[in-house]
Amino acid sequence: MLEVSSASVTPPPAEAVAPLMRGLDVLRILTDAENGAGTLALAELARATGLARSTVDRICATLAHLGYVRLDGRDASLAPPLMAVANACLDALRVPGLLGPLADRLADALDESVSLAVPDGDDIRFVHQVLRRRALSISFRVGDLLPGEGSAPGLVFRRGLPWAVDDQLVERGLIAVAVPVHGPDGAVVCAVSVVSHTSRHSAQGLGEAVREPLEACVREMERLLAQPAAAPREPAPAASPAGDAPVVSLARGLSVLTAFDAAHPSLSLSRIADATALPAPRPAARSSRTSTSATSPTGTARTGSPRASSAWAAPRCRVRRCRASPRPISPRCPNGSGSPWGSPCGTWTPCAAPLG
Repeated sequence: MLEVSSASVTPPPAEAVAPLMRGLDVLRILTDAENGAGTLALAELARATGLARSTVDRICATLAHLGYVRLDGRDASLAPPLMAVANACLDALRVPGLLGPLADRLADALDESVSLAVPDGDDIRFVHQVLRRRALSISFRVGDLLPGEGSAPGLVFRRGLPWAVDDQLVERGLIAVAVPVHGPDGAVVCAVSVVSHTSRHSAQGLGEAVREPLEACVREMERLLAQPAAAPREPAPAASPAGDAPVVSLARGLSVLTAFDAAHPSLSLSRIADATALPAPRPAARSSRTSTSATSPTGTARTGSPRASSAWAAPRCRVRRCRASPRPISPRCPNGSGSPWGSPCGTWTPCAAPLG
């Protein structure tokens, strides 16, 4: 579930949190472990991620403390609580929970496999699967990524087709047809596809056999999507994590991922802060403030912040920086720019440089 498409890999922004990125890299490598068990030796993780062994040890110890990884001697394994991260994404999408039962019903009516997929960059990702196993075992799972140009649902998104046919594009003997499901605004929310085998149908014959029930299912899905969503409840606040800076950064980042659900498919930054017990976003930088004219107590005119002159002071950089790699994160800080991508020592100090 933590696999990313190549199209989504971009250079990190200046404000990126390095410990969180490293922790997610470790989880991705464990997810892709060739043994299929989500288990790797710590030394293998260090080689696969390019991180120092000591860094991998700290990350895995943090993930084990959070419950996402199990440590057994020198081996690290994915743990069941990690499913909460994937489930938060599925809940926020609304597609599996709302439309999944209709896909199940369609699979029962056709006695064929049915899947729901959403776009992920230039590719597509499965979010719901109903399998009917026959001569060919379909090896795809919820969360798996397929190329946009090499699958029926991918053709729906990449080419805007109202009806796409996959004649053994993905796998020899595997055929599929897919159609888009539109939201109330006309945008394509997902693609529903019916998958079969050449021992049962030709690609054209599958389309003819399933067209009517598939289109009826899509109409029902679009009717459900047009209904107003239930009023969201306030997200329950989470406990603030404790520990040194890298541990806290990784724990806070993962808590942000689990703040979303069906009732909260999108959240403002301030509401995320409430739900995760993180600091609320700071006001806009001084350069974006509206300049106002004020009069000081001495009667001289001053142009600047609308705050009272007696309380006004030049703002200072409040970004914490690592003493071992003292480059502040704020690009406005006169001490430099960029974030500490080296190996932080874990001891952090306020920058406090004046921001002119």
